[in-house]
Amino acid sequence: MYVNKKLFKAKLLFISIYVFVLFMIGFDVIKADTQNISATDQAAATSYQIQSSEDNGNNEEINYFESNQDQGTSDVSRQESSQIATELQTDPPIPRLALAPIQWGNSQLAFDQTTGVVTINGGLVNNPLPISRVLQQERNNIKSIKITAPLTITGSASYLFASLPNLTTIEGLNLVDTTAITDMSDMFNNCRNLTSLKIQSFNTAQVTNMGGMFNGCESLAKLDLASFNTAQVKNMRWMFHNCYSLKQLDLSYFDTSNTETMEIMFNSCKSLTKLDLSNFNTAKVTSMMAMFDNCASLVELNIRNFNTKQVTDKSWMLGLPKLKIIHLGTEITDLQRTYFSTTGGKWANVGRGTINSPESSKVFAAADLEQNYHGEKDADTYVRLDSDVVIRVKYVDENNQALAPDDILTGKLGENYVTTPKNIAQYYLKYQPSNAQGKFGIFEQEVIYVYSLLKDSGTSRPPLKGADIIIHYQDAQGNTIASDEILHGNVGDGYISMSKEIAGYQLKTRPDNATGFFTDQPQVVIYVYTKSTTSDSPQSGASIIEKPKNTDPDLGHYEIACPVNKAKKQLAIKVNHLARPTNSRHLHPAAPNNSLPQTGTDQKLANLYFLLGGILLLVSFGGVVWHLAKQF
Repeated sequence: MYVNKKLFKAKLLFISIYVFVLFMIGFDVIKADTQNISATDQAAATSYQIQSSEDNGNNEEINYFESNQDQGTSDVSRQESSQIATELQTDPPIPRLALAPIQWGNSQLAFDQTTGVVTINGGLVNNPLPISRVLQQERNNIKSIKITAPLTITGSASYLFASLPNLTTIEGLNLVDTTAITDMSDMFNNCRNLTSLKIQSFNTAQVTNMGGMFNGCESLAKLDLASFNTAQVKNMRWMFHNCYSLKQLDLSYFDTSNTETMEIMFNSCKSLTKLDLSNFNTAKVTSMMAMFDNCASLVELNIRNFNTKQVTDKSWMLGLPKLKIIHLGTEITDLQRTYFSTTGGKWANVGRGTINSPESSKVFAAADLEQNYHGEKDADTYVRLDSDVVIRVKYVDENNQALAPDDILTGKLGENYVTTPKNIAQYYLKYQPSNAQGKFGIFEQEVIYVYSLLKDSGTSRPPLKGADIIIHYQDAQGNTIASDEILHGNVGDGYISMSKEIAGYQLKTRPDNATGFFTDQPQVVIYVYTKSTTSDSPQSGASIIEKPKNTDPDLGHYEIACPVNKAKKQLAIKVNHLARPTNSRHLHPAAPNNSLPQTGTDQKLANLYFLLGGILLLVSFGGVVWHLAKQF
């Protein structure tokens, strides 16, 4: 009996130690897992901070040179312009609680603190002080300006409405007489939230300085400047800089015959896709530095009539990453230091061809065109040959409502593409687009299939018969060496053509369109053969059609709709598959796997260990207490 009690105590002690070890293991696993998660979260936070810093860095203005916009003739002195610019860059003090109307020349300014509206009465103001300077303490709270009566401004209107970051509208600009204004530089500078400007009534015949006039108007989506008379303007530098939202700009009425500087004029107009400046006379211009740089969406630029003989600085003029078409003329002496090389790719002249089918008698790498272009011998329109081109395929009803997701096809200029309609429940195809197949052009195209709703969902529309596909078998010289095959099918059905084993010949080239889809246009497939050098060819006269092999994982399911008819040499094959372009790629790259390692399984196991250890620990110590109680 004594031995059993000692044995019992030993067992109890062993179990307690075991339970304690389990407890510590569970605790360590949980602790380690928590530390790992914390380290991962810390790394993610650090990465985010770094990325945020980089993103913020991208928003900084390009500091090509000091940004004082006081060139050209002006009644405001350079010193005063510099002082105004400095004041506007400084955060204003706290707004005043009450504000009485302020005299402004022969007019008055009244500011409503509640609505954020500045009201300007009519009158005459000569060389007016900028509103943001008159209401310096309130300028961040100004949301709208209303001109209520005829207002005449003379002399300089430089910085007139500038640096009102929350200004969204200006009403009554048609009441402003600008006939005697000579300086409009920075007039709307840094009005970041201004969404529209109605300045068609402006008389600018006497204006000599428009530098920075719309600089920093980030929210302006359009500008109508057709009425502007720019014949006397000498300074257009920074005029549209950072107009991020401008999608189009018609400057065909601009007279630039007296303009001397255009540096950074369109810099960072990130939404412009096309800019036609073929009417610009730049004979007196001396600087075009960074003129179009960072126009990130610009696809076509026409500077055919530019004269750069007086230009001394063209650095960063043509840093255009998306450019596909550029029109260059004889008066452009060279492209050196314009950084045209940053566009990349190969460029071909259009010559007697077209934009989509250039003559290509001159082909340059971008860097070579920058270094070697000479206007007198190389003037032409140039297109980029190797840029990706997009075709968007739409499936809509008669009200232009989408019935299925769009398909996006990409390819290079001149490559073939083929599209086909989709089968859409309760609809039938009403209109077959004329561009259902063709070649990739320089610009994005749309292929639109139009459907109509079936009146009786139990009926179906008969299929549309497609044009025949003729398969030729030729040698390298184009001579026919076997009889043609003809395939029949309905529009949208897929086809698979097949090579033949021909005595004395072996297949040299498998055509790109060996597989495809029936359309409403005839198609030709050509298999090219060369003389065979082996002796194991089939006997003369044998003509064997190969069994189609589905080696393309993208091709999907297909089945032979009817057997080969040897008498008529006809074959029809049905393919259950959507159209794909020839030599094209989809714009949907696989997303990288950035997920963190799974820790849930380890956490559950640790919890289990911890729970089990706790239970055994309680049981063990309970047993000890009970045994001791019995002894007493």
